[in-house]
Amino acid sequence: MILVKQLAEQLGQTQDLPAVVKCLKHKTPFPYKTTLKGIAIEDEYLPRLEAIFQKAKEKRLALDEERAIIQAEEERLAEIARTMPITSTASFEGYNIIRYGGYVSGDEAIMLSDGFFGSGFSSDAVNNAIKKIRITAIEELKAAAAEIGCNAVVGLDFDYVTVDRQYPGFSGSVKNETYLMLTANGTAVEIEKIKS
Repeated sequence: MILVKQLAEQLGQTQDLPAVVKCLKHKTPFPYKTTLKGIAIEDEYLPRLEAIFQKAKEKRLALDEERAIIQAEEERLAEIARTMPITSTASFEGYNIIRYGGYVSGDEAIMLSDGFFGSGFSSDAVNNAIKKIRITAIEELKAAAAEIGCNAVVGLDFDYVTVDRQYPGFSGSVKNETYLMLTANGTAVEIEKIKS
């Protein structure tokens, strides 16, 4: 008898142990025994168990590679978005628009709680909250433009909407919540510096 955990350690694949055990328990490719020290198999099934470990390793490595590719692409798009120029006008001076990608937007919302309008009301607090959601909406707008292969946004515009919600409170009272929603809109474009 050989312990599955022991084989995982010999193969240097302890990270694949959960996947292998799950395969043994749910797909039962061959008989196994549960002992006080863990799951064990007869020696005759060792080559089959090694094959399961090999498949688990291949699957893990493929997933790791896929995650690395996705992460690299996310980092690339984030860098493009971070440095992406935006304007409220229809063009950039010194640049030609070589492709229009289409409409893009970024949205954000914040609840204007009683703290904004109660005794602790401060116009600075409201202004800071609006500034924060505007920055987040612009970041989303840039990310959307980068995802469709553009490197700039023209025609930037902001739309603000308030939404009021009423719901029952304690002792028959009515509670009010007000949300400020902001959308940053624009047209994603690909620009190229004009050669002099």
